[in-house]
Amino acid sequence: MPARYAEGYFLSSRAIEAAGGRDVQLTSSDAHAWVEVYMDGMGWIPVDVTPGFYYDTYALLQMAQVPGDIQRTAALEDSGEEVDAPDSLHAGKRPDSEVIDQLKTAVNILWGILLVVLLFKGIGIVLLEFRHLITERRLLGILELRQDGSAALQDPSGLRAGTLHPCE
Repeated sequence: MPARYAEGYFLSSRAIEAAGGRDVQLTSSDAHAWVEVYMDGMGWIPVDVTPGFYYDTYALLQMAQVPGDIQRTAALEDSGEEVDAPDSLHAGKRPDSEVIDQLKTAVNILWGILLVVLLFKGIGIVLLEFRHLITERRLLGILELRQDGSAALQDPSGLRAGTLHPCE
């Protein structure tokens, strides 16, 4: 969607009426900047986030959504009253509570997946430590057998040093 930046002066219809057809003096307080967007069939439309400038926002939205109303003008007098959005603007939108519930469900699922992954990782670490402990004990047992075997080879009587009986 093409858009452009614009600057100029803004005079409300009240200020023009108060001048009574005479020249109106512009001051820096009348300076204003806004964005304009190009809409097919309507041309450059000022878009201003400042409430009450140029157009009624809801009238513009309705014009953009209903192609038959392209020739209709969206310029309205600012009555100072707040206007609720028409129901047609909310069509197809989910209520905020439904969106929040879906987000909560998605977050809960992600937490569940994270907990399962951490649980399996913890079980894996315990199994690896257990395997390491078994391997270590086997190696210690092999070393003890070798030491006992080498001591028996060095002592022809089969007695270990400091023992009186071979069964001890």
